[in-house]
Amino acid sequence: MLRKMVEQALLSVQINTHQLMDLVLASHHSQHVQRHRNLLLQTRVQFVSALFCVLTPLWIIVDYIFFPAPLCYYYILARLASCVAFFFLALPCRESGYCGRAIYRLYAMMAIPPSFYLVHLFAQNGQTLDGVALILVSLYALLPFVVVAGLSVFPLTLIEVALVSLPVAAITAWGAYQTPNMTLANYIGTLWLLALVIGVAAMAGTTQLNYMIGLVNRATRDVLTGAFTRRSGEESLDLAFRMSLKQNDPLSVIFVDLDHFKSINDDYGHEDGDNALRMAAEALKSVLRRGDLLVRWGGEEFLIVMAGTDTEGAANVIHRVMENGLGLRPDGTPLTASMGQAERSMDKIHDWMHLIELADQRMYKAKHAGRNRCYLNDTEVIQGKTPTQEV
Repeated sequence: MLRKMVEQALLSVQINTHQLMDLVLASHHSQHVQRHRNLLLQTRVQFVSALFCVLTPLWIIVDYIFFPAPLCYYYILARLASCVAFFFLALPCRESGYCGRAIYRLYAMMAIPPSFYLVHLFAQNGQTLDGVALILVSLYALLPFVVVAGLSVFPLTLIEVALVSLPVAAITAWGAYQTPNMTLANYIGTLWLLALVIGVAAMAGTTQLNYMIGLVNRATRDVLTGAFTRRSGEESLDLAFRMSLKQNDPLSVIFVDLDHFKSINDDYGHEDGDNALRMAAEALKSVLRRGDLLVRWGGEEFLIVMAGTDTEGAANVIHRVMENGLGLRPDGTPLTASMGQAERSMDKIHDWMHLIELADQRMYKAKHAGRNRCYLNDTEVIQGKTPTQEV
């Protein structure tokens, strides 16, 4: 009982640590989370850019009326340049859901207001303004705060929030320092207010990200084993296959079928069967890299997808599976599996469905040959250890 409690506590800490890293680094996200987040970022960047592409040139009238020449001309040129930048950012990004361009387009969009703020600082430096022009200058000084506050509408990691907000904070600190009659108390107050806005934006962005990750995982993960569902696995395999063809990289799949699994359910019940599935899934995941995918294909069948891995690399994974084992059956004997491997370039496969079909055929060949083995091709086989009763 104590051992079980300790294992559950360690698993909880591991899960919490992984969830925390998801909110810090985008590289920790699964392929599905990355794709959905890119789509969401791209959509919002396009919407915001299109909105400001329309609103920015309209403010030219205000600048022309209330600012003297040549100051108004600097503002007009800066606004026109901003409008052009917003226009290009509002254009659709081809395959935006599958590429990493969305975050860079967000960085570009967020850099436009601070750039205008710098133009504002240099243009109005030394000029005496009053009335409405002075009020407008005070409003333009709030642009960095608007930028940082705008981060709250995007699902961002803490690192991404820092990449945007820290340069903006530096520009704000320098701009406030250049402001005439700026007292130390007002200067510290300005920086403190900016820090608070950054903190709120970071909290809002990471909360959105955490919620989105939860939704994506619930939609793409098998509840029992934590492996990807068949539907999400097919989606990922389709993408991996197309990337493999485009870049001429190897792509390996391993079809895994647990041996004599039906007898566990029949002799010991479905609860012990579920425990065996969980153990097998954890054992398989423990030998895979971060970029590899484990898919629950159906029942006691799993599919391993390894992008950039040739037959030799897949064989190394299979050897580790055989050595580490897949856990124990309820009677104490090792749980084994029959496996079949296929590789896109070696087997000259032209679509991912035939790749799975070939791996499935080789899995059945392993099953008919006596189980607890894996066929890499029609002749080469990796034999597992003979199952023995646990002492």
